[in-house]
Amino acid sequence: MRGTIPGYLRPHVERIEAYSRETNLDVYLRSSGERTMSDHAIHGRYPELNDARLFRMALDAGDIAYARALLNMCLMARLVDANDRLAAERLKVTVRLSGEDVGVGRALAAWRTATSELERELAAEALTPGLTMLAAAQRRWLDDYDSVRHGLGFDTQADLIGAVHEDVTGWLRKAERSLEETRESFIREHAEWRRRDGRGDSPTMVAIPVSNVPVPSGAAGSEAAVRGTVSAWGFPDEAARIPIDLVPRPGKLAGALCGRIDPPRDVRVTGQPTGGSLEYALMLHEFGHGLHFTIGPDRAFDMFGDDQGITEGFGRTFETVARQPRWFELFVGITLGEEAAARLHFNAVMSARLDAVQVLYEHRLSPARSIPSRSTSTHIGGRSALRCRRTSR
Repeated sequence: MRGTIPGYLRPHVERIEAYSRETNLDVYLRSSGERTMSDHAIHGRYPELNDARLFRMALDAGDIAYARALLNMCLMARLVDANDRLAAERLKVTVRLSGEDVGVGRALAAWRTATSELERELAAEALTPGLTMLAAAQRRWLDDYDSVRHGLGFDTQADLIGAVHEDVTGWLRKAERSLEETRESFIREHAEWRRRDGRGDSPTMVAIPVSNVPVPSGAAGSEAAVRGTVSAWGFPDEAARIPIDLVPRPGKLAGALCGRIDPPRDVRVTGQPTGGSLEYALMLHEFGHGLHFTIGPDRAFDMFGDDQGITEGFGRTFETVARQPRWFELFVGITLGEEAAARLHFNAVMSARLDAVQVLYEHRLSPARSIPSRSTSTHIGGRSALRCRRTSR
């Protein structure tokens, strides 16, 4: 599927597949709330895959796709304690929502998927103290991550991104231009939605216009709608065999996730059962990933180092149809009004803008002054160093 496997990776393929199975299952179980803490023993069983030596070889060879995947293994192994500390803090924090004590993940999902101003305001009021309590733990995690990244030879996050994604300057400039060119029209539309919703000068948590359209109880659920869509698009076998978990659990993530545990055989999707149009969009997006992981590979290594743009293309293609009125008629059994359809469209635009702003903000916080050269091997993790060549940004 991926052509010739580089010589330095060929002896490790079976171990890479085994390590990926174990870590991906661990991530899935924690994201679904079926496991609260990481299985630390996993990473100790594969030291030659997470000690950064293979990562350095991939960088030196210019195999950026493999370098990204190997970097992920290094980060997971080094951040396992930090991840558990943050997860433990999240489990300890509960908030009072609709007369019930719930975890932050469930409350955050309720805020994201509110279908009325009252729901959003109540969720925001419940969330605010919980998020405040978590802020210190999140800052500690960032400090841990900074230390790990520095230990791998990257002074800034932008340096790391520049190494495993090459020069992203062109994309950043294009994003800045697009944001600026559409800024005035977006602000006008945002203000109009806030006016319609009676938001005025509301605080940040409730300033975002409601864009999650309610779905009547008699409509098809998100699982049925997702499987029906994928079958109609010509993939009935995949639609039937990928499990979808919508069971609410303490510690479950706020959104949805596709676990590619052993593609193409074991691929699963989990998500919060929240109701409303956003649940449908999230589940379609993650099931799109699942489709990618099941129709392409012959074995798990085929997906090792796959291009993020391809798998996100699958996800976004399916997610986009969940914002079309015709899709809701065909697969959910409801008719969206003009305002509901406009809300869904505005949400898509706003989400894209927020993604771009976040990336730009991170780069400005830690501007890249250098791009690590893949032709020179030096120090990673105390063994050698990535010598950097100066470039203007």
